[in-house]
Amino acid sequence: MQLSLDRNHLDQVARLCVPYLSDSQPQALQQASLESFSQFVSLDADAMWLLLTYIYSPWCLETPGPEFVPVKLPTDAIKKNTFSSNISRIFQLHYSLEKLDTLKN
Repeated sequence: MQLSLDRNHLDQVARLCVPYLSDSQPQALQQASLESFSQFVSLDADAMWLLLTYIYSPWCLETPGPEFVPVKLPTDAIKKNTFSSNISRIFQLHYSLEKLDTLKN
């Protein structure tokens, strides 16, 4: 599947797919949403990371130094919720440190 969306449309489509990342959805819908997010990440990885991190973040974000302003996430974003397993899967597939290191080289 080839997608061609501008940033506004990509964000709108991604937000429509977010509810289907929930564990309470049928497995087929969860899988379709996971596959869609794989495509979305290939189009704009930063925007998708920000959207998904706002919903669930498996880690606390810390600044690399005192000159940076801390990033404040909503308190629910750090708690496990019905989205945590699927969002964690997306993070592992697309945002692992090893994957980021290979992209730099």
